[in-house]
Amino acid sequence: MPEISPPYVRTELTGAAQAADPRAMPLSAYIAEVMAMLEHGNHPRGELVLGSDQARRWAERDCTNDSIFAAMNPLWRGHRRRVRSECAPSALAAFLPVTHRSRG
Repeated sequence: MPEISPPYVRTELTGAAQAADPRAMPLSAYIAEVMAMLEHGNHPRGELVLGSDQARRWAERDCTNDSIFAAMNPLWRGHRRRVRSECAPSALAAFLPVTHRSRG
């Protein structure tokens, strides 16, 4: 049985606002995509991750945690985690102020 990582789906799970949020995936589209992936055995590494949720799934690897968090939580102000040292230099540059980026 694959692990299912649901994206932000338009339901009332966290209240009426989520059910009306245009950023949330419609429930019927979510169910259709999940069923198609299961039917085709499209769940590498035992994970079922929808196309629209790939960025969130790979945020740590791609060093995009902060931007993904900000997009998912627009009311959260002042969020700034320390960038992990394992980030690739090109990805790390996106998080540094212009004055701290290497010149070259």
